[in-house]
Amino acid sequence: MADLPGGDIVDIEFAPSSPNVVYLASEPNAMGIWRSDDAGDTWRQVLADYGEGGPAHIHDMAVSPDNPDVVLVADAHSLIKIVVAERGVEWTIVYPATTDENLEQAVTVFAVDFGPSMSGVAYAVDGLGNILKSYDGGDTWQAVGRLEVGFGVSLAVDPGDPDTLYVGTGTGVFKSTDGGQNWQQVLPEGGMDLAIAPGAPDLVFAAGDSGIFKSTDGGETWRRTMDRHANSVQVAPSSPRAVYAGTSEGVLKSSDGGETWVNRSMGIEYPSVGILAVHPGEQNTVIAGSSPGLPEKKPGEPGKLDSTQGEGIYKTFDGALTWVRKGSEFIDVDVVDVAVDPSNPNVVYAGTRCSRGVYRAEDGGA
Repeated sequence: MADLPGGDIVDIEFAPSSPNVVYLASEPNAMGIWRSDDAGDTWRQVLADYGEGGPAHIHDMAVSPDNPDVVLVADAHSLIKIVVAERGVEWTIVYPATTDENLEQAVTVFAVDFGPSMSGVAYAVDGLGNILKSYDGGDTWQAVGRLEVGFGVSLAVDPGDPDTLYVGTGTGVFKSTDGGQNWQQVLPEGGMDLAIAPGAPDLVFAAGDSGIFKSTDGGETWRRTMDRHANSVQVAPSSPRAVYAGTSEGVLKSSDGGETWVNRSMGIEYPSVGILAVHPGEQNTVIAGSSPGLPEKKPGEPGKLDSTQGEGIYKTFDGALTWVRKGSEFIDVDVVDVAVDPSNPNVVYAGTRCSRGVYRAEDGGA
């Protein structure tokens, strides 16, 4: 029998100050935070669901630009700061959940991002549209503004200006130039993921159901350069002409700053790629993670997911010409029961907690 592979990868982040350090967040079953110290070749779990307010159903994370051992985590209940130290991993709730009186439930924190290096600034956005800001690297937070349109699902801070940031929502992209106090809608299309080009802050991308949109003037005007659903978009920090997108059809790459796109998925066994991360100093080194969530399809249509085959982590060293599977250590750690068919030992069932359900193998669990 084999391990059940890891599931839905919701975020991958290189540490800007130490590119060999990479973090990965997995949402289903509270698989928590995983870390690689060799640029994504091997992984170890550094934080799981510890209960009592610990991380669960993670939505986003951000690695400190100054310290590769410090990570902010936005999850279904709160904002959490984790520190990976030699003596172990410490985690602290730095912004506890608030309760919406109308919904009578905790307000989810959806997105978080650090500001420029040495600024100490970080931002987050919650399910009520509140813009949260920290001036001390994420230790303390205060609400500084609010989006009246509802919750934000993505957040990007200008890497050169701590007062300029974008928030993507299901109904559009909004921009603030005064540290999150006041907001202007700059794109009337959903922005499920946002990317600002380091060193070229006027170059901004938004990815969502309608495709990928590009702005070359800091969000003043936009053009759609890809017309298919996109889960994520990333600009190579070392070259703004290299842009990557994660889609339900694999990885698409642009070599001309997001103008034209080519499918570059050779070696990726799983059809849906949810999230991408580009090495801070090497534009051709990229890590991609599988995402089981696909647009609705009729039974039997191409792309219909019915297997864990190919789930997990992929890495390219050649600018997405070829991909290889990595992270054999990234497995589903919340299998709670296994049953073998008494009349056929090759038929095995595995039951998992929360959102991944029951799996069946007909090859003895291979």
